[in-house]
Amino acid sequence: MDNHHLKLNPGKTEMIFIPAPSSNLLDFSISLGDTVVSSSPTAKNLGVVMDNRLSLSQNITAVSRTCRFFLYNIRRIRPFLTTYATQLLVQAMVLSRLDYCNSLLAGLPASAIRPLQLIQNAAARLVYNLPRHSHVTPLLTDLHWLPVMARIKFKTLVLAYQAAKGSAPGYIQRIIRPYTPARPLRSATSGRLAPPPLRVCTSRSRLLSVLAPRWWNDLPVASQIEAEESRPATRPKHSQSTLPTLLEQQGKYDAKSQEAKKINRAVAEYLCIDQVPVYTVEKPGFHQLIQQLNPRYGLPSWNYFTYTEIPALYNTTKQTILEQLGGKPYFSCTTDLWTTSTFMAVTLQFITESWDM
Repeated sequence: MDNHHLKLNPGKTEMIFIPAPSSNLLDFSISLGDTVVSSSPTAKNLGVVMDNRLSLSQNITAVSRTCRFFLYNIRRIRPFLTTYATQLLVQAMVLSRLDYCNSLLAGLPASAIRPLQLIQNAAARLVYNLPRHSHVTPLLTDLHWLPVMARIKFKTLVLAYQAAKGSAPGYIQRIIRPYTPARPLRSATSGRLAPPPLRVCTSRSRLLSVLAPRWWNDLPVASQIEAEESRPATRPKHSQSTLPTLLEQQGKYDAKSQEAKKINRAVAEYLCIDQVPVYTVEKPGFHQLIQQLNPRYGLPSWNYFTYTEIPALYNTTKQTILEQLGGKPYFSCTTDLWTTSTFMAVTLQFITESWDM
């Protein structure tokens, strides 16, 4: 350890004894300096709680407890968040913990995974602010969230894909190997993985060297070819956005920002072109429409459009008409003065030098 500039901390050292399935647990201890380390039923390694039966039940309980804590805190501020901001928080605080080292859960029965699935269901309902008994399947589909069991299988298949293409780390390549027949066969180019020996390949085995080849070989050949063809030749570089940056992007536009000015002009043009009353912007239905189209835009009052935006649009339109009529000695003008609408339409007609109307 001195060669690697490491120091052993006996006070934080944990020891776990993992016997064979048919063996009994042994209670023994070892001495590290002046500290006696006894065997424990559980031990934490890189944030994962391992138990002496490798059932990972303690880890599932710990992850569920932590996720419920974050869901409770997010629910308290949910009235002040948009749907997208809530989704970002849930994905950063909850789903990331469900996905962390979840390949260790591969092969566990659905009953063991159920607590994590209940956490994901509660997270989906929280994003859409729905009651606890709401049907969750369409919510997961709309959020593009795979169920927990499918997420575990997906991560295992990703490792299998990397092993089949030779891009996996060395320790993965040593236990998951491409299938190589004893003699030249067409199956040599099928992209299959070699199954492990029969002595370890049982129906209840949870070894990665067993599950990864089995699940990969069970995929249709078309899916394996599609995975190969959809892989980019060079991986694009992506900059990882931080959570504060993402939340800042969900705030309201500043009134002087270009985005807000562009939408203000579009609303003013709608009022003038369709000749609708200016107080339309105060109606609840119009407010709801704007919020659905762009939640970051704050709609100004009708006074702003009456005394600021529409006069500015009038001046711009007037300047455009004067530029088009510049140098034209004659033109005709018709209006609809008989109308009782707030707006008056004016039609201008003139003939160009090429005798075009």
